[in-house]
Amino acid sequence: GLSAKYDGHFLLCDFKGASTASGIWSFKMQPKGASFELVEKEQFIWNTLVTDVDFGYDGHVYFSDWIEGWAMTGKGRVYRISDPATVKSADEVKGIFAGDFTKRPVDELKGLLAHRDMRVRQEAQFTLAEKGADGQRALAETAAQGKTIQARLHGIWGLGQLAQSSRFKVQSLAALR
Repeated sequence: GLSAKYDGHFLLCDFKGASTASGIWSFKMQPKGASFELVEKEQFIWNTLVTDVDFGYDGHVYFSDWIEGWAMTGKGRVYRISDPATVKSADEVKGIFAGDFTKRPVDELKGLLAHRDMRVRQEAQFTLAEKGADGQRALAETAAQGKTIQARLHGIWGLGQLAQSSRFKVQSLAALR
């Protein structure tokens, strides 16, 4: 629900006890050798005592506001923000989550490992890890030959889930080639 300007950005709450000094930072990381560097840092929302920020399935950004100070007043607010021009694009994600992931075919779940939205990728990963040998095969294939780095990572993480659960013998990726 935000404009393309915020693609790949993190949102971080900065709670300093006074609303005039607090808010939400927007920033992006870019690779720098074996590490990363902070780029495009800006005050996303400011002059609010933000305690948490998250994205809803409806495309809006939600954040909670403590109002003022450190004392527990029992008061607070929740705000919802979005860019009206782009919030409609969230309907696809909302539709994906309206369905039951466990009823989706393995090939569809495998394709969702490359989805733009991390929540969709993660739910597909967890569901594939519960699908037995077919899910393991899809995760291994994606880990070895996924379309995007994110898809490959979710394939690897899904195989890690299976290895920890000891339900399946996880084959080496070399054996699947």
